[in-house]
Amino acid sequence: MRKYFDTNVIIYALENISKRDMIDGKPTPEVLRKIWIAQELFFGNPNYVRITSIIALNETANSLTKYYKASLEEVRKAHTNILENLDEEIIPIDMQTIRKTYTLEKENFSWYDKMHIASALEAKAQVLYTEDMQEKRIGNLWIVNPFS
Repeated sequence: MRKYFDTNVIIYALENISKRDMIDGKPTPEVLRKIWIAQELFFGNPNYVRITSIIALNETANSLTKYYKASLEEVRKAHTNILENLDEEIIPIDMQTIRKTYTLEKENFSWYDKMHIASALEAKAQVLYTEDMQEKRIGNLWIVNPFS
């Protein structure tokens, strides 16, 4: 089985916690639960192939620098951590992916969410883990919120 990881699940797996997810300087129990789930899925010893795309790497870098005030060195370390735990190369974005994104026109998702879906479909993933999208099946891909 092939499982694609969206940016938000990766961010939780990396234990990045924003101030809005804290009470009195400590992570909320809900955030700790999400971190545990994301780490089990991403860093555990799964019997499935872990994949993601260049979109997730770019969004991770953006989130880390924008919301968590990470330095570029911290982003590099996060990217290294992600790459070391994937079972395949990062999925690139090319014109085939863009064309696949256009076919998702009727789906009620943002452009970037559609690009994640297209990337997962191109990589022949059976599951896309995300917190941002409603659970749904698109072709052979099941969109799943692992936190619900």
